[in-house]
Amino acid sequence: MKNTFSLFVRLLFTLTVSLYVSRVVLKALGVDDFGIYAVVGSVVTMLGFMTSALSTATQRFISYELGAKSTNGLVKTFSMAVNIHFILAVIILFGSEIIGLWLINSKLNIPADRLDSALIVFHLSLLTVFVNLVITPYNAAIISHERMGVIAWLSIVESLFKLGGALYLAASSDYDNLILYAVMITCIAVLIKLLNILYCHYFLKSIHFKLLWEQSLFRSILIFSSWSLWGGLAYVLMVHGVNVLLNIFFGPAVNAARSIANQVQGAILQFSTSFQMAMNPQIIKNFASSDFEQMKKIVIYGAKYSYFLLLIFIIPIIVETETILKLWLGDYPEYTIIFVQLTLAVVLIESLSNTLMVAMQATGKIALYQTVVGGLLILNLPISYYFLNSGSPPYITIIISFFISCLALVIRLFLLKKAILLDINEYFHKVIIRVSLVTILSIWVPIFIHFNYDEGIIRFLLVAFSSTLIVIIIYFAGLEKIEKNFLLEKIKMYIYKYKGNT
Repeated sequence: MKNTFSLFVRLLFTLTVSLYVSRVVLKALGVDDFGIYAVVGSVVTMLGFMTSALSTATQRFISYELGAKSTNGLVKTFSMAVNIHFILAVIILFGSEIIGLWLINSKLNIPADRLDSALIVFHLSLLTVFVNLVITPYNAAIISHERMGVIAWLSIVESLFKLGGALYLAASSDYDNLILYAVMITCIAVLIKLLNILYCHYFLKSIHFKLLWEQSLFRSILIFSSWSLWGGLAYVLMVHGVNVLLNIFFGPAVNAARSIANQVQGAILQFSTSFQMAMNPQIIKNFASSDFEQMKKIVIYGAKYSYFLLLIFIIPIIVETETILKLWLGDYPEYTIIFVQLTLAVVLIESLSNTLMVAMQATGKIALYQTVVGGLLILNLPISYYFLNSGSPPYITIIISFFISCLALVIRLFLLKKAILLDINEYFHKVIIRVSLVTILSIWVPIFIHFNYDEGIIRFLLVAFSSTLIVIIIYFAGLEKIEKNFLLEKIKMYIYKYKGNT
């Protein structure tokens, strides 16, 4: 809870800044340049998909060594992770330059007069991916040590730099704003990653790089990472590959709409990510110390609480999307409203899978899991192509993602039943039934307000205030008796403590 609070404080600050920055950048760049930046970013993310997968693998191995309390193993693991990341970063850099240039020059729908700028953005974005990949072990070490306060402060510093960059971008008229924005984002990313290194060097004495090579450890990390890479590639193609398809079929304006939806998604996900980031090392450490019952409790209750945390914010946003977009951006591209609403529905479903994914990674036995789930996720791309080529609207891609996410959740449950003896019936009754009941009960009041009041700030505030009722519904319909008793005891303890201090 302490780590979650640190990350939550970070969230309140970074979310406010990022929403304002998005408004400024959209106006400074315009819809087309904003869409070009989004689709080029998607190309780079696809080509640099290894970053996320390798970060997950590194966190798993470092957290495992911390749970096993092996100092020597920790140093070896960290050093080998740095070696592997550097080698793969170089390979990605050269391979991506070749493939990316071909995609941008031959396949993407980019106006001819903006092609040179798009290529510069591509090279700068690729440099950012290279730096992120090389420095990933340092960030993974901070998370594995559960130093979430550091993560919070680094995020706040990054947000301040982005705010300053956006204000400068809005005032600038002497440069190509698309290129200027890409330069600023790259410089900020490099600076933040260097701060990660400095923190690990001075404050995590057990984390330091030694020039060594251990073949068995290299093989273990590489095998685990290879399967994670397949899962990472599948997810990247599911999200960013579809963004490239949207560009090919509809052009940069639709990419801009999808990018805005992704920014809303990213802002909302920070609420649950803060909570999940504090849980993930605990899941892995409990597995390493063979405390499987505690591990399964975190998996089940963590999924439920993550969903509830998101639901409080998502229901008012889905109901009042149009009003929020007008207040936030003023003018916005076509399809933005439906993109935002459907994307947030996908976020709710995927929130139930996050602890399941971490639990599977903790076991280290992920070959079958990544093959099956990754294969399912990657189907999003060909299915989306089929529907888009048949004349379907662009938002069909998110509807497809929703159904694939639902099916992936079911498959993850059955695979974890075999891997850690997870009780599917227990998960169904404690998570699925509870979250479904709370969702059904929570949606009626905001919908009633939406259709019985005129559009405007008053209706928006009433719908937003109705989210407090969701908290009450969560308490009565979403929590078990033991959870209610625990919560009441904590509240009483703090009241008595406060009275004692006063």
